[in-house]
Amino acid sequence: MAQINTTLDPCRQARKQNLSRRSSVRNEDLEEKIARAGLAMVRRRFTPEFVNRLDKIVTFKPLRSDQLRQILDIELKMVQQRIFDASPDAFLFELTGAAKTLLLKEGTDARYGARHLKRAVERLLVQPICSLIATHQVHGGDCILVDWDRTIDRLMFIKQASGIPCAAMIEPTSRSSAARTNVTAKGAISDPAKAPARLSRVS
Repeated sequence: MAQINTTLDPCRQARKQNLSRRSSVRNEDLEEKIARAGLAMVRRRFTPEFVNRLDKIVTFKPLRSDQLRQILDIELKMVQQRIFDASPDAFLFELTGAAKTLLLKEGTDARYGARHLKRAVERLLVQPICSLIATHQVHGGDCILVDWDRTIDRLMFIKQASGIPCAAMIEPTSRSSAARTNVTAKGAISDPAKAPARLSRVS
């Protein structure tokens, strides 16, 4: 059996490489077709005199899902930096994968890419955080986990820890799971004893 497996492994690897090359070739062919179609549309829409004055015509490619997530991570880091800069009583927040999925769903689309992502972050994340700060439900040194509650289709803010020193906030380490307080996006703190178990458990 060991000899059979050893014989098949190079074959599998070769097939994977061939599939990868074919996929790359297809993508390159598709990009060339899109570029040619874009150039043809420019020539139909504008006069030859105007087209000749253009140094270069660039065809923009649609953003991939991993690129959109990188843009979202940059936006979230900027929000965290705003919290650090705005007040000496700063706190940390962290989004689950589900929460990021909601922001990407609300802030991106195939036509406009990530143009509306900043607005979605402000509306769904920053404004509720401001409400929680204004009602003194979030304090300096707190660690807030942001999750997506699919049953009500909105973000939930879960206080995981409090009293974190400033030095530890720069490089967050493992968070305490004790004394969690559930906070909704509307700014109402719920009693942990009465809160549903699914909201007081970190996934």
